[in-house]
Amino acid sequence: GAIAVALALILPRRVITTFAVMRLADPTPFLGSELLSLTLSLLFCLGLVRLRTYFERSESDAEFRRLSEEHFRVHEAMRKRELHLQALFDAFPHLVWLKDDEGRFLAVNQAFADACGLKSPEDLHGKTDLDVWPEELAKRYGADDLEVMSIRKWRMVEEPIELSGGRKWFETFKSPILDSDECVIGTAGFAQDVTERKDAQQRLAENEGYLNSILQSVQVGIAVIDAESHLIIDVNRVACSMVGASREGVL
Repeated sequence: GAIAVALALILPRRVITTFAVMRLADPTPFLGSELLSLTLSLLFCLGLVRLRTYFERSESDAEFRRLSEEHFRVHEAMRKRELHLQALFDAFPHLVWLKDDEGRFLAVNQAFADACGLKSPEDLHGKTDLDVWPEELAKRYGADDLEVMSIRKWRMVEEPIELSGGRKWFETFKSPILDSDECVIGTAGFAQDVTERKDAQQRLAENEGYLNSILQSVQVGIAVIDAESHLIIDVNRVACSMVGASREGVL
C-alpha cells in the first residue's frame, strides 16, 4: 500500500492507470522481487520523462534568453538611432518637424518646441497644428500640407508664425514623405526666421514710395542715372514733359 501511494505521488497519471489495469487483469499477488522490478522500471521511465522535460525546459529557457537578448539589442539600436536623429534635429537652428499623413507631429526639434512655448519636443508628439497655433494659421498650414501631399512635390512658402514675442515671418520648406511603395505617408519641413529680411523689404518699399512721391512733386526735371551702367532708371513728370516723351520711353 505504501509503495502504491508513493507511486501515485511521483508517477504520471497514465502510468498509474496502466499499472492498475495490469494489476486487475492478473489477480495473482506480486512477488516481492517482481514488485521491486516493476517499481524500478517505472521509476526509470519516470526519470527518463523528467530528464527529457528538464532538457526541453533548458532548451526553451535558452531560446527565451536568446530572443530576449536579441530583442534588447534591437531595442537599444533603435533607441540610439532615435537619440542620434533627435540630436541631428536639435542641431538645426531652424524649426524642423515631421508629420504623418493626418497632420500629427511625429518628431520636432527643440527650436520648434521653444517656438510653441513647450519644454520638450516630446510634448508635441501626436498633436496637430490646431493644438499649437491659432486656428487661422493652423488651417493655412494644414492646407499647405495637403497640397504638398497631393502634388507629391516640395514647395517653399513665406508664412507668418505666431510666437510668444508676436507674429514673425518664416520661409518654410515642405516636402512629402514617400514609403518604399511610393505612397505618401506624411510631410517633413523646416522654417527659418526671415522677419528681419521681410521688415527690411517693407522699409525699402516704403522709402521708395516716399522718394518717388518727392520726385514727382518737384517742379524741376529730374532724372536718376545708374552710376555703373549710366542708364536712366527713373524720371519725374517734369523731365518727361521737357523731352516730350513718356516715362516708359525715357527709361
